[in-house]
Amino acid sequence: MRRHFDEIEWPSGVLDLRAVNGDYQVWIAGLNNHKPVTKHNPIEVLRKIGELAPGSYGVLYIRDDKAAKVLDIINPNT
Repeated sequence: MRRHFDEIEWPSGVLDLRAVNGDYQVWIAGLNNHKPVTKHNPIEVLRKIGELAPGSYGVLYIRDDKAAKVLDIINPNT
């Protein structure tokens, strides 16, 4: 996993593998405000983690103001 993270050359914030209470956790934080290229896309990183560590699970929160505008167009009553 660490080798894969090194190959990505994460451009901003944090991409790290940490041992916490006997479990390994991947930390991704501090992304910039532009759409990432595929190799720096958090969703693609998590897909690769799923390949490297089957059975992995977690939570991903994405805040994208442009996606919210698209959702407003689709369903303006929400």
